[in-house]
Amino acid sequence: MSSPTHFARLTAAAALLALSASPAPAQDSQGTGPMTLVEQMAAGRPFLVAARKGAIPLPQEGWSYPEGWDYWVVFEGRYNPESGIWASDGVGFSPRGIEFHACPPDIDRSRFICGGTHSDGHPLSRRVTPRDHVVVILENELTFDDAGAVYRDGQQVGVITVPPI
Repeated sequence: MSSPTHFARLTAAAALLALSASPAPAQDSQGTGPMTLVEQMAAGRPFLVAARKGAIPLPQEGWSYPEGWDYWVVFEGRYNPESGIWASDGVGFSPRGIEFHACPPDIDRSRFICGGTHSDGHPLSRRVTPRDHVVVILENELTFDDAGAVYRDGQQVGVITVPPI
């Protein structure tokens, strides 16, 4: 059952998604112009994905999507450009029995920890970056377009944004 705090976080995240679709993107480090969604994600900025409840399949190991949230759920994440690790989680809910880190096959494990204390993280079949127009959410590789629409199997399932700093 969702708490008022979880509902407030979900509402705030959804509002951020709606508002951040129209403001000017962040400036690049040289100040030469606005950064695209892909550039912001590739630089390691956190992102939010709002998706239809159930559209992103997650293993059902002792948990379910939050009750009372009939249509939308929000995920947060970040891509680490140095390591190639994708970190993600649910906003207002925490699925169990699933990897929060997705690890590229060529990760330098002498420098980077991917996974947790008892886990090696979810192994990706190849190095995936935002420049591939792919986002990794809790073991799922989803495509997205420059307008921020997120797709699974060719069907739009949600939207992605990089919230303003």
